Amino acid sequence: MNFRCFEQVSLKLSGAGKIFVGENAQGKTSLLEAVCLLLRLQSPRARQTRQLIREGANGFGISGDAWGRNLQVRGDRKGLGLRIEGEKIMARRDYLSESGLVVWMGNEDLDLVRGGGESRRRFLD
Repeated sequence: MNFRCFEQVSLKLSGAGKIFVGENAQGKTSLLEAVCLLLRLQSPRARQTRQLIREGANGFGISGDAWGRNLQVRGDRKGLGLRIEGEKIMARRDYLSESGLVVWMGNEDLDLVRGGGESRRRFLD
């Protein structure tokens, strides 16, 4: 894996709804970020791929099964490598069309839900 603070992690998540509980700075958000990257090819917290690589590692790898497909994302300082069912995918749009939909809402997005209409209009504009 070598993603953020994790050298290796394996999770089996099934069924609806999961809650991650733990002390601060233990990797809860990094786990969610890895899922987000696997499904959206975007980190909600990092602008560059190299920011996601665990310190001392040359790259990272994330894989998982979603919507009946095995997805794999490998990252290094040059960018991302993508595979679906073991087949190399060259275009991000092709990967994204097969990977399903995920929405990230962080603490900074709560105003969209709790706040007045002005913040929602600004977001949609």
